[in-house]
Amino acid sequence: MSTYIKLYPYTRETVPDHWLDQQRHVGERVYDKWEEYCKVISSFATFAIRDVNQQKILEAMHDEESWDWFEQCNGANVVSEPGWDGIFSPPYIRHDYRWEKGEITWQSNNEMHELQIEYGMDGWRSDARWFGVTAFGLPYFKTVHWIKSWL
Repeated sequence: MSTYIKLYPYTRETVPDHWLDQQRHVGERVYDKWEEYCKVISSFATFAIRDVNQQKILEAMHDEESWDWFEQCNGANVVSEPGWDGIFSPPYIRHDYRWEKGEITWQSNNEMHELQIEYGMDGWRSDARWFGVTAFGLPYFKTVHWIKSWL
């Protein structure tokens, strides 16, 4: 990453206007973009996330030219994230960001694994999720990405 993103780049007064009204409905649940952003920021201190990993997550949340994390992040769409209320778990925000940019690689899966461990997930569960996205998700999404490139 070439630029350092301030840890708290937005406050309630400086957040882009479209963040304050943006809501997403998933099932019966309604998510608010600003509230989800604040949860991620506060998680950095709660879980003692290293600066380098904070930057990776912030990069994914602030690269609005490449994607909209709030609309495009699927989170863990097959399993729920232990200890995280909702679909916007930081390891998955970062992982979905890389896959949306076409970085569908085992390295992005390894990064997700590392972030899950740093967020307190036990090793066997993180290993199982790494295996799932590597064995099943990686070939599936690589194929989908390849097909989209030809359409």
